[in-house]
Amino acid sequence: MNIRSLCAVALLTLAVVGCNRVENPATWSQAQLETKLKETLNSEFKVSLSELSLTKSDSGYTGTAKTASGETYKVSVTNDAANKKVAYKFESDRGDHIEGDYVAAQP
Repeated sequence: MNIRSLCAVALLTLAVVGCNRVENPATWSQAQLETKLKETLNSEFKVSLSELSLTKSDSGYTGTAKTASGETYKVSVTNDAANKKVAYKFESDRGDHIEGDYVAAQP
């Protein structure tokens, strides 16, 4: 096999492997998860968090959040690595609930 053939095979292998990469949200770091949650609440629910504090738990994370206006939330995040999914729930001191999830795209 000549050098051109080897390069072509290497590029094809990289392209195929790269196309099958699927990000699993259940493997995000705590910092990545906090950033994503803040972005999602702001863009999809028009809730701007000034504080978000998560603590690792057996099933994911628990914690609290606060808006600039002083509204507070109890937060629970459940990691489901087998199904490549993270579900979140915010319950405010005013009785509001925000729920959603992040699911990995299928290849």
